[in-house]
Amino acid sequence: MAEFRPAPALPGRSRGPSLRAALVVFDNRHYRLLWTSSLFSFTGMQMQMVARALLAWELTGSFGAVGLISLSFGLPMLLFSLVGGSLADRFESATLPSPRRSRLAPSRSSARSCS
Repeated sequence: MAEFRPAPALPGRSRGPSLRAALVVFDNRHYRLLWTSSLFSFTGMQMQMVARALLAWELTGSFGAVGLISLSFGLPMLLFSLVGGSLADRFESATLPSPRRSRLAPSRSSARSCS
């Protein structure tokens, strides 16, 4: 993994925040992959929200229907992300159930039964 190396200070300039220092995180390949995949995921989610609103407009021609559809999908995302974030901060991550761990559970039990 790439280490964090702050950009060298230029003579006569203070060492404040800089774009070059901020972009050093992209030296890490795993972070680049995470950032790129998050960008595509977020873009797809936004396109889906616009498509839902357009579909509601085309089917009903009503601004109220567009607002209701947008609210019915946006409000649960907001509420569940707030609750999920507070729960993630409160509990240790090792004790929370993970989809990855639950997928591995059947293979572990079958490996134990075979031996």
